[in-house]
Amino acid sequence: MSAVLWFTDCRLEEIGTLATKEYTLEKGLEKMKSEWQDLTFTFVPYRDSVSTSTVVLSPIHAADTDATQLGQLSS
Repeated sequence: MSAVLWFTDCRLEEIGTLATKEYTLEKGLEKMKSEWQDLTFTFVPYRDSVSTSTVVLSPIHAADTDATQLGQLSS
């Protein structure tokens, strides 16, 4: 195999790998967007400050876990 063909073959494999990762991320983001679309966030006062805290509900926590796992795929 010539050097040019070897280089082209390596580049095609790299491009295929990157395209697969990008497709996986896009599908994951679409899924996350549809899951988070109907969620309502509730904010409650945090102690005696002007800050607020988000009340974490089980569906939100599960969706956040999915988002974390999706982020790990991109690295």
